[in-house]
Amino acid sequence: MNSSENSKIVFRGAIFEMLQEKVQVGSKLKTFEYARRGPGTRVIIVSDDHKMILTREFRNELNNYDFRIPGGKVFDSLVEFEEARLSQIPLLSYATEAAKRELVEETGYKALSLETLGISKCGATVLWDLYYFLCQEWEAPTKSFQPQAGEDISLEWYTFPEVKKFCLDGTISEERTAITILKYFSKLGI
Repeated sequence: MNSSENSKIVFRGAIFEMLQEKVQVGSKLKTFEYARRGPGTRVIIVSDDHKMILTREFRNELNNYDFRIPGGKVFDSLVEFEEARLSQIPLLSYATEAAKRELVEETGYKALSLETLGISKCGATVLWDLYYFLCQEWEAPTKSFQPQAGEDISLEWYTFPEVKKFCLDGTISEERTAITILKYFSKLGI
């Protein structure tokens, strides 16, 4: 379900907002509810020798470490997200800039080019898009990578077979990311 002008925000938190929408279904008027949050971005960064950067990051919601590809929020607040949705600027433009920013913040690498791989939709009742990008041209950090204050992140290059194994065995627990990586590998014949 996509939000429309008929949607009414019934709750807004820091990350999620809950919406209700009246929809005519046959002869009945039904109320549908769904949650919406601002989009995220993820970057698959690869090297010429068929390796990929993964971050090892402590995630409070998991109470554990998780292997991920670099990424983060496109907007810092729901208000910024709402302003962007109302503007004439495509959300992909915002996501591309956020991907570049997040790549530097989480790895120290600077994207020289990004290719859009796709947008993953969360579902019908939770609207949370993830924009996926491929970075094959990058500039390495000139000094040792240091995460932002308060972030517990380390990074390492892994071979494509290692990353594929991580996607399949749950080491990469964000399943939308694991599927996107596997689709990328499939295109390469891996």
